Amino acid sequence: MKEKKSRIEQKLLQIERIGVELHDLEQQVRALKDTFYEIQTTKKWVPDTYKMKDEIDPNAPDEFNMEPATWKEVEEYERVSRAPTNQEKQQLVKLGEEIRSKERAIHTLEGEMQVAKVMETVKNVLIYLDPKTHKRDIANLQDLARQNFTGFYELRDYISTLSDGKSSVTRALYKAIKESNGSDIDVKLSKVSAKLEERVNVHKNEKSFNFENFKNSFKQEIPHVNIDESSEDERDNPKL
Repeated sequence: MKEKKSRIEQKLLQIERIGVELHDLEQQVRALKDTFYEIQTTKKWVPDTYKMKDEIDPNAPDEFNMEPATWKEVEEYERVSRAPTNQEKQQLVKLGEEIRSKERAIHTLEGEMQVAKVMETVKNVLIYLDPKTHKRDIANLQDLARQNFTGFYELRDYISTLSDGKSSVTRALYKAIKESNGSDIDVKLSKVSAKLEERVNVHKNEKSFNFENFKNSFKQEIPHVNIDESSEDERDNPKL
């Protein structure tokens, strides 16, 4: 189990590293696209100060009774798009390919990590199963563990070809995998672990109950009756 966990942790680190690289590429795309704009400057005259109009409306707000007194020239800036150069287009294409490659790598690692988590649970179930009563379950799970799945969906498709397990724990495992979409595999497998713990506790309680001791104690509580002695008493005492 320790080896499996280290594999999962290793894949998590790989995903984090590639995620950082992916973020950097996306930042490069945004920075490049920002250069596809030019700032155009225009000048215009706007009011600087105001004065009261010669004729005012006493019922109107003050701003309606004001007019420009002086003017000033200001600059306005406008962001105008431009056509990217061929070199910039090629750079965008290259960045896009690198981004898609990183996304595929992350997707693959996530699938491998999900499979590793399932295999960890499979190993725990195999430890629990009884070779005498769960031979088919054990054979199926051992065969499952030998497979080299490239992703979770491939694993799920394989599970769908197996017959229902004899053990309730095996059935819970199959159900968890079939109902999962991969991203929620932790939640699904936690139910399998709970079922496994429940069955282990049941078997512990069964083993702690010693039937022979119970049978012996039960005999001690019942008084011993000798049939022959009873018959002799009856012969000696005809009134009985």
